[in-house]
Amino acid sequence: MEKNVDRGWIVVAAAFWLITVTSGSFYSYGVFFKPMLEEFGWTRQLTAGVMGVACLIYVMVLPFAGHLADRKGSRLVMAASAGLLGLGYVLGAHVRSATDLYLFVGVLGGLSYPGLLPIPVVVVMRWFEKNRGLALGIALAGVGAGTLVVPPLTALLVSAYGWRAAFSVLGFVVCLTCVPPCILFLRDPGPDAGSPPGAVGPNRFGADPALDGDPEFSIREALRARSFWVVFSLYGIGTTVLGMIMIHIVPHLTDMGMAATVAANVLGAIGAGSIIGRIAAGVVSDRYGIRPVLLMCLTVKALVLFGLTRPGGFLASYSLAFFYGVAYGGFMVLIPALASRLFGLRAMGAIFATISIAEGIGFGLGSYLAGYVWDVTGGYRVSFLTGILLMILSLLLALLVKKNLDRQNGIV
Repeated sequence: MEKNVDRGWIVVAAAFWLITVTSGSFYSYGVFFKPMLEEFGWTRQLTAGVMGVACLIYVMVLPFAGHLADRKGSRLVMAASAGLLGLGYVLGAHVRSATDLYLFVGVLGGLSYPGLLPIPVVVVMRWFEKNRGLALGIALAGVGAGTLVVPPLTALLVSAYGWRAAFSVLGFVVCLTCVPPCILFLRDPGPDAGSPPGAVGPNRFGADPALDGDPEFSIREALRARSFWVVFSLYGIGTTVLGMIMIHIVPHLTDMGMAATVAANVLGAIGAGSIIGRIAAGVVSDRYGIRPVLLMCLTVKALVLFGLTRPGGFLASYSLAFFYGVAYGGFMVLIPALASRLFGLRAMGAIFATISIAEGIGFGLGSYLAGYVWDVTGGYRVSFLTGILLMILSLLLALLVKKNLDRQNGIV
């Protein structure tokens, strides 16, 4: 039994690494923003629209990726996704037009993203009955670690060697360091993988008995549940604001006179905070329930957005970014945890992939709208005020989440 549990934590470590490298590279796009603007003379709306295309492709591919992972296993889906993302970055170094950028970073990136966050999250959930929140928190802390480390390093590469060389380095790093762990360690639980007690079996609908006390929805049943659409909406609204922040925080701060390398460190502060937020939310929600922690995260995000509407120096910006990271990191752990409590794990690949469509729509929309608002108004204040209103709406939606029986303490 101890050996089986240890194998589950190896899966968590591999998922953490995969998410760290790929999410960190994704959130580094803001570092490339102004160098490309200066070279090509594009509008911010056009440059930010790449993320909209990536997220649109992501949304279209997600259900198929989740279904493929449920039916055929997750390893090859994740490995192929990592390879495709790395290829897109390598090709991105040779961009000569907006069409090239949209094809290499937008289309290839969008095709790869479904296998690099939703699928490893589902694999981790399947390995754990107890401590599921903690395991998810550790794996998803990779988003924070990647945001903390990769954008500042990318900014140094851009400053020293140019944005094209930085794209090439990112591509090779993703391919060489992410594909092997996917193949070797990120296995679904099953007889050959030494699944721990209580884990759901080898990735097939109806393959193993349900966990005692857990609901076990099919994707069709989940789509008919009101709670599914509440969770879907929460995720979409939260990631709309995230798209505004993560893609535009570096341009926003450099507009205020901050050096690009310093602004990248403020982006890194979001990553540092999210590491704490993801692990803390996982631990606290395991003990006290998901809903109260979710409400707290949404409240903090609204307060931080209010702070961003007011001018401030490096210390104020860094502090706001850190606390936004704590709240956003916790939020991103609580959504899959909530989905697993409401709908079970049997078809979670397809269910969470479908919920993650909201992430793709929201992130792309937020990135695009903030760029459009800047082109129209010359600033980001209206975007941040809109974000506050969206967080208030999220708080109201979170109150609609029905209580569902938790095996330990009856709280969701």
